[in-house]
Amino acid sequence: RPCDGSSAPQGGGVFNRGYLMLKGEELQQLQTAAREDMHKIINDRRTLVDEKLRQAVGYVLSTERKVGSFFTYADDDNCYHFDAPTQTLRKLLSTTRIHPNFGALLYQRYGLPYTKAFTRDVVAGLEAAARSKPGAKIKRFSSFDQDNGVLYLSRYNGTCYKLDGKTISIVPNGSDGVLFADDDGGVPCDADLAVTDPVVVRNALVADLEYTTKTAGGLTKESQQLLFECWLYMVGFDVRTKPILILVGDKGSGKTFSIERLQQVVIGRARPVAIARKSTDTDLFVTLLHHPLALFDNVDSYIDWLPDAIASYATGGESSKRTLFTNSDQSTIKPKAYMAVTTRNPVSFYRDDVADRLVILRLKRRSEFGDDDRLLSGVEADRHRVFGAWLQTANRILSAYHAERETTFTSKYRLAGFTRFVAVAGKVLGYTENQITDALKQLQEERNEFTVENEPFLEILLQYLKEFPTRDNRALTPNAWFEILNGYAAIHGLTWSFKTPATLAMHIHNKLDGLKRRVTVEIYEENGKPSYAFSI
Repeated sequence: RPCDGSSAPQGGGVFNRGYLMLKGEELQQLQTAAREDMHKIINDRRTLVDEKLRQAVGYVLSTERKVGSFFTYADDDNCYHFDAPTQTLRKLLSTTRIHPNFGALLYQRYGLPYTKAFTRDVVAGLEAAARSKPGAKIKRFSSFDQDNGVLYLSRYNGTCYKLDGKTISIVPNGSDGVLFADDDGGVPCDADLAVTDPVVVRNALVADLEYTTKTAGGLTKESQQLLFECWLYMVGFDVRTKPILILVGDKGSGKTFSIERLQQVVIGRARPVAIARKSTDTDLFVTLLHHPLALFDNVDSYIDWLPDAIASYATGGESSKRTLFTNSDQSTIKPKAYMAVTTRNPVSFYRDDVADRLVILRLKRRSEFGDDDRLLSGVEADRHRVFGAWLQTANRILSAYHAERETTFTSKYRLAGFTRFVAVAGKVLGYTENQITDALKQLQEERNEFTVENEPFLEILLQYLKEFPTRDNRALTPNAWFEILNGYAAIHGLTWSFKTPATLAMHIHNKLDGLKRRVTVEIYEENGKPSYAFSI
């Protein structure tokens, strides 16, 4: 249901309690009076311009204090205005200009044309007032209160769903101090909460993908389905550690479509984006800030800055940049998005610390093809049912997850937060403990295999060991292996990318789990320095 104004935003912080929830004629009366008062301030010939500006800023602040608030967003350093009667959040500035949405409010409520220099000065005063307050925590799409076991999901219409593990209610945006920006292109949906069976979601989003029957790392079709199904519920939980879903497969395998229809269900809009080679990690973080479920499509070539950015982001990293038109001021960007990547050649993701942050799906080329636009239209038409089942299942997962919040949890796999979520969500979704354990173990083996996929060093080592199976299976230092394999590569015209023995030593250390899948590795240490014996 739409917000009926029956309750005001709660929670303190930058939010004032007891906003006047004006609507209809009452709101019109406030705006008429405000326009008349502002007209008097501007046209008072006895008052100097600076004093008019001071009065205008003060008048807007005092008026808006009754019906909203100005504040900064702690995660991107922008200034915002929250309008309680319409439950709408507006950014004050777009780069250095007045944002059109906020400019429209100023004109409608105060008669201030946002193209005029006086209006720009008024907004500068409002921005200064906003920056005098502590930064607010503005959310996009979801907000997860882990301490109290409450999950909020925006409805993109001034209200949000509030899940507490037992019930799902609809509350105004801003309730309990949770404020959604709703600037990420989301589309409202009246979810059918009478649909509760997770099989509805499974059949619509998971079961029909052409998973590889068994990957090189041993990841089965059934395990891939389990992992994907858990991940698509995790996107609703705003937790610090966010695993990155990577879908690897040839063209025509449905990689992009599988995420587009998930976006269509939970956000209401399919929005793939591209990563440009000349972009930077800051560009990536800015994109993530406004895409709570980000699909990066066709990342098929190596992008040198991407591995560092992904390794940082997946474990809660942030990006700092110089504030425009300043010499030393910095703005910090802290996006909270989940990432999905489609690729035919995942060369940018082979690094071991990146692979450990991935949920890997291998898809086969489909045997039959349909019209993706028509299929997406079908998803949109059935969105209310699928999203209703998604919400109800997420609520049950929330209850189980919160019930185990005091349980000490350890994991032998990277991204323990994801492992914990899968352990809880998998049971709610009807999977057995053995199926969950097998899927997580297979995923880690697939990650290890991933690190040595198309690995030049391994190919040279394997070729050398096949040609000389007994010559150097004794333990040698990285320096000795460097001399041997560098010379071998030069003789056979193979690419050798290591400039020093130290870089080779680090490479062997980082890729060791993957190398052990392909060759037998024995490690010996003397004075704290390792030696390696490789054999087939």
